[in-house]
Parts: sequence; structure tokens; C-alpha cells
Amino acid sequence: MWGLTIFFAVGTVEFASWIAYSIVRDEDFSYRTVQSRRDQRLDPGSVSASVARTKPSGPAYLSRQVIHPYIGFVEDPTGRKHVNSHGFFGPAPIDDRHANADSVSVAVLGGSVAAYVWADGRNELEREIKRIGKFADKKIHIANLALGGMKQPQQLMAMNYFLSLGAHFD
Repeated sequence: MWGLTIFFAVGTVEFASWIAYSIVRDEDFSYRTVQSRRDQRLDPGSVSASVARTKPSGPAYLSRQVIHPYIGFVEDPTGRKHVNSHGFFGPAPIDDRHANADSVSVAVLGGSVAAYVWADGRNELEREIKRIGKFADKKIHIANLALGGMKQPQQLMAMNYFLSLGAHFD
């Protein structure tokens, strides 16, 4: 009896998966199609893979990101005016001019909210930092190490990465 119950349960899950695939992908399930997609991902130099790359799949924002070896993902800096060579918005955080006694270097870390704080509120953030007595006469440099979708430990890895490259944050 248990064997028959398990057989019908597995069959129901398989059937439901087939229906869900057909609805989500707007095509019938085919093992050949799925295997072809796997092969394209494993062999990016193949002709079929280069054709598949011309049609981005998924949300458009994912096509603007690239894999970073230490952080996970960053914005693709090629041909992007507001993205620095490290894949973050704004100027590169590594700048020796900011590491002196007359300046304060601050890193903004986080996900999308932190990225928007840097993009839309860095002037207000600088103004608030200057309200702290010991920072009143200092030049404030605010570096952006935040990207939408970042989760821990990516933020820690971004900080460690830039510190290892010689960045200085107060």
C-alpha cells in the first residue's frame, strides 16, 4: 500500500513540475531542449551559445552585471559612464589623496538602500558627518561599495577587497 502511495505522490509531483515548467517557460518541456541549454552553458564558445547570448534571458538588470572573483557580482564597467573600473557606481574608492589628516574617508556598504543613499543622499550624509565636531573642518570622501542585491558576506568581501588593494577608510 505504501509503495502505491509513494508512486502516485512522485507521479503527481512530476506532473505538477511539467505543468509549472510549461507555464513559466511558455513552452512544452523537452529533455533535449534542457540538455541543449546545459551544453551551451558548459561550452560558451560554441556557435549555438553565441546565438543564445544575443537574446538575454531574465530581467534586463542581470545583463548589466558580471561575476567578480572576490565579491560575487558587480556592474559591468565596459562602456558604462557612471561605473568605475571595479564595477561600482561613482569614482574608484582607492585614492591616496584622501588618506591624510585633513580628510575623512567613508565607505557606504550594503544593498540597494545603501546604493541609493550614496547616489541620492551623499551630500546630506557629508553634511551630517561634518556636524560631528572633530570632522567639521575635514574634507569628506564618501566611497560607494554598495550594489542592489548584495547580501552578506558580499559587503564584507567588498570592504576586504578594497582594503587589500590599499584603500583607506576611517
